[in-house]
Amino acid sequence: MELLLNIKIGLCKSLRRVCKKAKKQTAEEAKQAHTAVQGELTKKLEDAEKKAERLKDSVHRILCAVILSFLRVMSTMICVKVKDISSGQLFEDCML
Repeated sequence: MELLLNIKIGLCKSLRRVCKKAKKQTAEEAKQAHTAVQGELTKKLEDAEKKAERLKDSVHRILCAVILSFLRVMSTMICVKVKDISSGQLFEDCML
């Protein structure tokens, strides 16, 4: 009877050690998985930031091109009003 009790106690101790080891391994695996996922998310975030920066540059270039085109069109339609000092007449000159 005492032998069976000692075997049972020994098995329980072994089982506890195995469970503790399994818990530690599970916790370490969870930490490793978390670190891996965090690394992937960080990389994806950096990629998204780079894409956003390129898109911002593209939009900026397009806006500049539109503004320059508008200024070119407007610069061909400049009207100037000039007042002749001696006669007092107002002249309007439009350049197209």
